[in-house]
Amino acid sequence: MLGLKEPFHVRQSRLATALETSAELPDMTLFQNRMISNHVRDLTFVDVGGLWGTNNEKVTLALQSGAKTATMADMQEMDNEWWQAFRRRAAQLNVSGYAEKLVNLDDPRVHEKLGTFDFVHCSGIVYHVPSPFYTIQRLASLTKRYLLLGSMVVPEVIVTESGELRFDGGQMIYIPAIGDRERTIVAEHFNGVSLSVAHINLASNEHFSRNGEINYGPWWWLYSSKTMKRMLEDIGFKVIEHAPAWEGRSHYFFCEKV
Repeated sequence: MLGLKEPFHVRQSRLATALETSAELPDMTLFQNRMISNHVRDLTFVDVGGLWGTNNEKVTLALQSGAKTATMADMQEMDNEWWQAFRRRAAQLNVSGYAEKLVNLDDPRVHEKLGTFDFVHCSGIVYHVPSPFYTIQRLASLTKRYLLLGSMVVPEVIVTESGELRFDGGQMIYIPAIGDRERTIVAEHFNGVSLSVAHINLASNEHFSRNGEINYGPWWWLYSSKTMKRMLEDIGFKVIEHAPAWEGRSHYFFCEKV
C-alpha cells in the first residue's frame, strides 16, 4: 500500500473485518499463494505494500513456506493501524522474526533504502501510481530473481449498453483525463462486476495530486493483462506463469529477472 486513502467509515469497516479474521490461513488454491509456497524456500522475501487488507499479506506465508528471511515494506507510518493489524495477524499465526521497513516504492533510491531480495511480491499497487512502468522498474531494482506482481485489469474489449471500448493493442486509459463516453462504458462494466472505483462509478472530489504531492489512493490507469505482461517483459522480466484472479478482475504475473 503506497499510501491508499479511502473514506474514514470504509477504512474503519475494512480494519474491523481484518482484525476479526486476521488469523485466517492462506487459500493454497490461489495462484499467488502457490507461487510463493513453491518457490520461496531458502530465499529472501519482501512484500511491498502488503499492509492494506491484512489477510492479503504474504510475509507470514513466506516464512511458513521456508523463506530465509521475510520483510514487510510499506509507506504507512509504523504506528499506523494497518501495521498493528499485521502484527496481530502474525502473532495469531505464531509467525515471528520478520523485518519491518518504512519506504515509498516510487523513491528512486528505494533499492538502497530497502535492499535487494531473491523474491519480491507486490499486489494492488501499480494501477494506483502515475507511472506504472517506472514503479515496476523500482520493483526490478529490488529483486535479484523473482517478482510476483498482482494488478487489477480490465478486459481487452468492454461491451455495454452504452457502447464498446477496446483495450487491446496496448491501449490504456489515463483516468485523470478520461472522457465522458469512456467513463460511462467503464462504469457500466464495473457495476456489472461489483467494483466501485473513484472517478469512474464512485463520486469523488479526491485529487490525483496537489501542490506537487502524488495521491496514491485513486486508480490512475486502466489496462489489460496483455498490456501489463508486455510492460513486464520490456522492463526485463520473463513471465514464467500468469493467471487471472478474483474472477478476472485482477491478474497475477510470476516473473524471473533476465
